[in-house]
Amino acid sequence: KQKINYHDAVAEAWKLFDIAVKRCLDAQPNSDVLLSGGIDSNLVLALASTSDGFGGHAFTVGFDDAKYDERALSKLSAEKYNVPHELMQILPSANPTAIRPSFRRSAPCVLPSSTAAAPS
Repeated sequence: KQKINYHDAVAEAWKLFDIAVKRCLDAQPNSDVLLSGGIDSNLVLALASTSDGFGGHAFTVGFDDAKYDERALSKLSAEKYNVPHELMQILPSANPTAIRPSFRRSAPCVLPSSTAAAPS
């Protein structure tokens, strides 16, 4: 069993995460990021924003209930990485079939730009 120190473990994890994001972008070039206020999507944005395959946009779904709404945090991330950011709010009365196709995709880290840009 190989022992690794904390610094090397962090560096290796970052390298592997970077490879994973780049693979997503290679598989679907010009993809955008579905951004929440969480650590994972913020890391994806940080890495994607430096990649040639990145479509250049971030999308966030917000909610009427403040305890579930992460739009403010996602806005900070989009500003930090200088990425155009589109917001959408979902109300309790919303019809799920009326949600734009870009927000119905189930891709884990990126959205193809052609889907994200599709009009509702």
